[in-house]
Amino acid sequence: MTSRVQQVRQLKRDAAFLLSNYGIEDPQKDGQVLEGKKYRLFADEQALRIIAKDRRGEILNYPNDRYTSYPEVKAQTNFTSQDVELFRELAYKIEQQQREASKQWKRQRERGRGFEQ
Repeated sequence: MTSRVQQVRQLKRDAAFLLSNYGIEDPQKDGQVLEGKKYRLFADEQALRIIAKDRRGEILNYPNDRYTSYPEVKAQTNFTSQDVELFRELAYKIEQQQREASKQWKRQRERGRGFEQ
């Protein structure tokens, strides 16, 4: 069984990964945002937030202050294990796709070596 602190860390890690890959700059709020069907992710210099669109509202508010000790303990949470699993599955699929794309790029590059000058 996974502890709540571990779940917070995992959810934060996966949300940050998704934001870094698919988030867009939000100039109004000076941060990054990713809008999906079920969730809205937002990160700025103060916190990373996940808002569920199923009327639960904010399910994670993780402080981004690097001077905060134990941010996973101080994070405000209202998520379920299903939320953690969904984010983990999505992040894993994207990581797999990136690894596969990298392998394909390397194979193509190896095949084309004889044509370089």
